[in-house]
Amino acid sequence: MDPRSPLRRRLHVWTAADLRAAGISRHRQQRLVADGSLRSYGGGWFGTAETPDDVAGALSRGNRLTCLSAARFLGLWTPDLGPDVHETSRRPTRGGSMTGSSRGIVR
Repeated sequence: MDPRSPLRRRLHVWTAADLRAAGISRHRQQRLVADGSLRSYGGGWFGTAETPDDVAGALSRGNRLTCLSAARFLGLWTPDLGPDVHETSRRPTRGGSMTGSSRGIVR
């Protein structure tokens, strides 16, 4: 929806601001989410059924893909990650740290 972001188009993700810039009102966004055409991941991010699971999961946790997971989506060679997903968050974890990990999440 955002013509300035080929990566967002490729990953089928947009912010609420991207959708509004494309002429999709907040009311229309809500209707698209209700009928399943659009998925809300929280934090103002939206996607579709075509959004890759790793991307959707990261956005749902308030994170963004980083490191090897992001490189894979950019078409770069990466070693096998197994089930791990590399993510980063702009929100500090408890204690002020921006690091730490949950099961299967590498930060």
